[in-house]
Amino acid sequence: MLLTALAGLGLVYAVKSCNKKYLTAAVAAMALFFNLALIPTVAVPLSGLRSGKQLALQLQNKYPEKAEIGLYGEYPTSAVFYSGKKLVKLLPQDEIEGFKPKAFSWSSKNVMPYAELKSYAGVKDNVVVVQRKALQGFMDNADTYLLLAGENKGWYIVQG
Repeated sequence: MLLTALAGLGLVYAVKSCNKKYLTAAVAAMALFFNLALIPTVAVPLSGLRSGKQLALQLQNKYPEKAEIGLYGEYPTSAVFYSGKKLVKLLPQDEIEGFKPKAFSWSSKNVMPYAELKSYAGVKDNVVVVQRKALQGFMDNADTYLLLAGENKGWYIVQG
């Protein structure tokens, strides 16, 4: 941050002196120091918050025999990558038709496997991962009793 501030002062000096040689060097130095300061302090921690890696590792360790796990809420593709498991996006019955991929539509990007929530969550021994902020919607749409099996940074792991 100190180097960024010094580069900023150099930039102000270059602008005031109208010297293009100093101005180019000051802008380049400011950009370099700004990026060096922001990447480790902001970008890396933020990317860790959005990653499903910790969830994937927990699923891998707790359910090594499960090849398929249901997921209700957002669909973290990084969890699929790190777990090596098939994560099935679970949807309420009334959302299934709108989720199906259609040609020349934004829904054509929906390529992940999906299933109807009630039919999936109702199967004994199925594991379902529920996003904390989607828990109420899950409880409203899943008619079966599920046992809380774990928790991981904003996700609940429930089992039938």
